[in-house]
Amino acid sequence: MQIQSWSEVPRGQPLFESLVVFDNHPMDERLEGETGVTVERVVLSGQTNYPLTLNVLPGKELTCSLWYQPSRFRDD
Repeated sequence: MQIQSWSEVPRGQPLFESLVVFDNHPMDERLEGETGVTVERVVLSGQTNYPLTLNVLPGKELTCSLWYQPSRFRDD
C-alpha cells in the first residue's frame, strides 16, 4: 500500500495488469541416462488475477504461453 501511495496510480486500481513468469525448473539430463526417466509433454495450467500473463518455459526449445482475459482485449 505504501508503494502505491508513492505512485500516481489512484487508490483502488492495480499497479500492474500483466505478469511475466519465467519457469526455471532445473532438469538434469544425466537422470535420463542413469534412470531412463524422461519428462515429455509438460502441460502448463493455472490462473492468475492479471488480465495478461506470459509464461516462459526454457528447455531445448523455448516454450511461451500467453493467457488473457477475453473481456479485456479485442479479438484483433
